[in-house]
Amino acid sequence: MTGLLLWRAIRLRCERCGVGRLFRHGYTMYESCPACGWVFEREQGYWTGSMAINLTVTELLIVIGIFPPMLARAPLPLTIGIGLALAILTPLLFFFHSRALWMAVDFMLHPTPLVSATSIMTVDELRALVSRPASGPAQTFDVDQQQGDIGGGHTGDA
Repeated sequence: MTGLLLWRAIRLRCERCGVGRLFRHGYTMYESCPACGWVFEREQGYWTGSMAINLTVTELLIVIGIFPPMLARAPLPLTIGIGLALAILTPLLFFFHSRALWMAVDFMLHPTPLVSATSIMTVDELRALVSRPASGPAQTFDVDQQQGDIGGGHTGDA
């Protein structure tokens, strides 16, 4: 199951069904999956985990990027330039995958009926989901019901 969730995250697909895309265009994310209706933002502050993933990857790439030039005694402006470029570009470019990876981690910690430790959506269920007419709105799900699916305690009040 972990491999499937990571594969869906790499492909920027819905972690629940593997069909719907996560992003409309640019940095605009769908509120819910266009295919299965799963609401992506589970609660206020949900994406804090994706920011932590993005920050960790950025810091690792900076360390990996600046230590070899430092050890080779490269000029300081070059080393600083590499570090700054990585510090600016990595969070922007890794934004999409950090969100998808965070959703994968969330699904690993809180399995749903479609993606759980014991069962994954069958091929027939997936075909039925994909073959559903796209003209109508995607099936909507009650957020409280979805929270119950993942074992959350969201009651809808702030």
